[in-house]
Amino acid sequence: MIKLQLSEILEKQDKTMYWLAKQSSIRYATIFNLCKRDTYKLSLDTLDKICKVLACQPGDLLIYLPDDKQISKPKTKSKKE
Repeated sequence: MIKLQLSEILEKQDKTMYWLAKQSSIRYATIFNLCKRDTYKLSLDTLDKICKVLACQPGDLLIYLPDDKQISKPKTKSKKE
């Protein structure tokens, strides 16, 4: 799972969602959804604008957390073998 850390970056920089919306020309509702992790897609254009305004890299905003379902468990030998 990819997790967006926008609210944490804003907090570290002592900025608000409203400030980011005004500086980036991204709708406040979009910023709000990104901060509350209530979105499933993020356009590269939006990511670019956020990175420009916050002077950060995409890797600062995005982290990868493996899902339990994606982690393959080692196969155990059956009793018949």
